[in-house]
Amino acid sequence: MLVNQQAQKMQKQQYDKVSKLEVLRPGDIVLWHQLDRALGSSKKLNRRWRGPFKIFESDGPNFRIVDEFGNGRWIHHNHLKKFSADSNNLVSDYLRSRGRPRLLNRGGEVRRPAPSPN
Repeated sequence: MLVNQQAQKMQKQQYDKVSKLEVLRPGDIVLWHQLDRALGSSKKLNRRWRGPFKIFESDGPNFRIVDEFGNGRWIHHNHLKKFSADSNNLVSDYLRSRGRPRLLNRGGEVRRPAPSPN
């Protein structure tokens, strides 16, 4: 039993060295790292972060996040990160569901690659 406690203590020290506690407050806009995926979907191609959501309330390490329709759920702090977006980019362009990321010009329009000289 003593060996297990010593191992736990060492693991906690290692975790505390590299973990950074991000301060989240009600009203902050966050992304949610959703671990669930649909049956038959590819883990590699699945979107890892969902959102943005707004933090509605907190209870210790758990936060109640609410989407734009008012639907909410409780999520642990470890599965959330603050969302920061350029003023030039729209949220929907930042969080595309699949495919290559789009290149946007300053007006927010999709930039087409220059034609290759043939």
